[in-house]
Amino acid sequence: MKLTLEDIQKITLGALRIYEKDGYVNFSRFDVDHEKELVDYGCGGKVYGMANIKLEFYTKGGEISFDYKVSPGTVREYYSIDILLDGVYKYNVAKNTNVDEGVFKYTVPQTDNEQRVTLYFPTTACVVIKNLSLPEDYVPHKRTLKILTYGDSLVQGYHPNHFQNTFMNIVSDYFDADMVNQAIGGDCFRDINVKPVGFTPAYITVSYGINDWCSGRLGKGEDADGFLKKIAEVFPGVRVIMTLPGDNNYIEALKQNEDLIKTNKLQDDDAPKTYEGVRSLLAEVAKKYPDVVLINAKNFVPQYDDCYVYDKVHFTDLGNVLYANGYIKQAKEIIK
Repeated sequence: MKLTLEDIQKITLGALRIYEKDGYVNFSRFDVDHEKELVDYGCGGKVYGMANIKLEFYTKGGEISFDYKVSPGTVREYYSIDILLDGVYKYNVAKNTNVDEGVFKYTVPQTDNEQRVTLYFPTTACVVIKNLSLPEDYVPHKRTLKILTYGDSLVQGYHPNHFQNTFMNIVSDYFDADMVNQAIGGDCFRDINVKPVGFTPAYITVSYGINDWCSGRLGKGEDADGFLKKIAEVFPGVRVIMTLPGDNNYIEALKQNEDLIKTNKLQDDDAPKTYEGVRSLLAEVAKKYPDVVLINAKNFVPQYDDCYVYDKVHFTDLGNVLYANGYIKQAKEIIK
């Protein structure tokens, strides 16, 4: 059964806009004006990465197929489109490039009971599709919560090879949440990012701080304060879950290298000197806002090579899973 644009909108999670252009269905995490602002600011292709965008429905079995084109969503030359049945990985198409086109086909085995099918798009690339066909008996799955997410590359989901393993995909799946993930790799606390999105989220998650610290702009938390203040103005009364960043021995060592700091102009005399100091500062800022609750990511991920990719900063699939598990352990006391 070939789906219309309206049909596709009903099975899509994580997109603020779903529209047709040049014969293909496009998915975006931002409205038109916000997307342009981010591009003009210098975010480039990161705006088009498909963090937390997925298709989800039920079927007793049959073929799934569509034509697709891939374009850059980050500089990472890799994409993967993955299928899970009832939360279990079954099939993917993956390639070491971020410019490609092809046909995706997978046949869901026939069963007597409905199976929940989730198709994950890459968080670090952009995929547009056409000619989407699903089994005749498909039924959209409607998730129980709507969450709006802000953050950096960890939250956008930079380096796993299976994108269902990104930290926020795991979190949104655990809580059965439709998450509009507006995280951008490299981003900081910038209140200009907080805009109405056309719905009132049940929760808002915020995860910044390390890019602010590394770029020498954390100061005494002025930008973090402004960001939380803007959220309180735009989304009054909405519970905000702010993450205090976990540790990274590699980054902390760089920040304490005086020669590197001087060379790259990273000196910030007002800012804390350690990760623990960053956490303490952000926790202090958050006290001003009664709707903000904190998750402390300290010790979520051990400092083992298996948890990090080549840059010693971003997580492998394993690192993402460990981070998500630590996050969920605290978040389940907040998200009801």
